[in-house]
Amino acid sequence: MTSKVIREWLAEYKVLSKEELHTYAASICHNGDLIISLHLLFDEFPEPEILDPICHQLFEFYRSDEKELQRFSLELIPCLIWLYLAFVSKGEKSKCGGVEAFLLSVYNLAEKIKRQYLHDNSEYLFRTLENEKSGFVEVFCRWFDLFVNSHNKFLGIFSEEFSDYLNFV
Repeated sequence: MTSKVIREWLAEYKVLSKEELHTYAASICHNGDLIISLHLLFDEFPEPEILDPICHQLFEFYRSDEKELQRFSLELIPCLIWLYLAFVSKGEKSKCGGVEAFLLSVYNLAEKIKRQYLHDNSEYLFRTLENEKSGFVEVFCRWFDLFVNSHNKFLGIFSEEFSDYLNFV
């Protein structure tokens, strides 16, 4: 059964204005009752009707500009991975669609941000170095290409293994 604290938490966030969001974000990390209630709820293998809104709100926190809200949702990821794996091991994967969607969305958004960061910074570096001596630029470009290619290969292997693992599970 969903505790009163969790129901209030789900309702509170929906009605916050932009001005109230920062104060709310600062206070949520110190709300011990909420954190304990969420952990206890995850231990009970809740039904999708309860779990899906929680995961949706955690994803909204993750997408927020407030670092405290992002941190709050990230701190619950180990519990959600455990819950997901527990549901799957019991043959009840259909009951954790919200958890699966949250975990994959966070993973995909993090990958997109990493790729965007790498792309933006590489263009900046090349524009800055265009004015330098061509020999230095050529050496640097070779080194940077080697670094980016090896980094992308690593990310590709990791993301393939991760998706293969989730498909297997």
